[in-house]
Amino acid sequence: MQTTYKFNRRTDGIDFSKIRIYNALVSKIPGSIDLTLGEPDFSTPPHICKAAKEAIDQGFTHYVPTPGIPELRKAISDKLRRQNGIETDPNSDILVTVGAAEATTLTMQSLINEGDEVLVPDPVFDSYIPNILLAGGKPVSLPLSKPGFRLDPEQLTKRVNEKTRMIVLNSPSNPTGAIIDTNDQKEILDIATKNNLFILSDEVYEDIVYDGYKHHSIASFAEGLSRCITIFSFSKAYAMTGWRVGYVVASNEIITKMTMLHRNIVGHPTSIVQRAALAALTGPQDSVRAMVQEFDRRRIFLLEALEELNVPCYRPKGAFYMFPSVQEFREDSGIIAESLAKEGAVTVPGSAFGVCGEGHLRISYATSMERLAKAAKSIERWVISHRR
Repeated sequence: MQTTYKFNRRTDGIDFSKIRIYNALVSKIPGSIDLTLGEPDFSTPPHICKAAKEAIDQGFTHYVPTPGIPELRKAISDKLRRQNGIETDPNSDILVTVGAAEATTLTMQSLINEGDEVLVPDPVFDSYIPNILLAGGKPVSLPLSKPGFRLDPEQLTKRVNEKTRMIVLNSPSNPTGAIIDTNDQKEILDIATKNNLFILSDEVYEDIVYDGYKHHSIASFAEGLSRCITIFSFSKAYAMTGWRVGYVVASNEIITKMTMLHRNIVGHPTSIVQRAALAALTGPQDSVRAMVQEFDRRRIFLLEALEELNVPCYRPKGAFYMFPSVQEFREDSGIIAESLAKEGAVTVPGSAFGVCGEGHLRISYATSMERLAKAAKSIERWVISHRR
């Protein structure tokens, strides 16, 4: 007799990430260049790896406190005060998580109830919507204005109703590289306060900004900590994607609820990895600056390559993605991405990031200049052969 599986109905709306689906094309097309993943091509800095090795040698391989080791939470609190202008109690306002991904899940599971609406920028990274659905919530698209991909506070206000529970922010943005300026942040916080809404602020690309821009955390405004759940990660700035460590900052009440869930999902992030994260925060930051400089060099190279081809592209202010428009080719972005992959440059269709992402491609320039130059040649060949 064939087994009939009955799964949780909330998983019906969940699918595999299109980013990973298109990334799989790389292995199927010999010689193609991977421009899909948001992963720095640098190795984790040596002093961070050394801290992990020393933790193993010292036998630091047992259970640690659920919220994270105290010295790491203290270092995070110091960093938040120094770099983000956020005053926190390391014993009550900070939770160390298994990357930003777990922090996002904990946020939705802690605060979203059945039928609650969550306003999500469009286009945006593809992990928020599945987490909203798994919590029983309803994601509501908040179209960003083009070409600058601005989240317009006036448009935000129009979409708030009695069911709205949360606003998602991502700055610097994946996939566009846009940054929410401080004036808009203040207006968004005022709207959230007036309507008793929470703000999930994903700031994992905070260190990767260009053109003289300085990252600003919305939670640094007065009363911001009580309204905002701010998510950070070690993955991008320290090339620690595989280490899976991040942290979330919020009021004591929210962190307490998250910690209870966290305890029952993962227990705590690996003890060894937390020592590595501590070294990342307290050690030299030269590697971060060097990586950002190299990302900037690649950004300028790719912008100039697209400009020479007359392919419209917003100039990203942060992160390491381009989001050029391919509307002139009058094809679904998925079809364009597949066709371009056969030419040797594997990208992600803009539709993977929301309805408003259609007509675009996401290009990750977190790869070597040599490979980026090769990919640019592939893009050039494709554009010339498909332009009408």
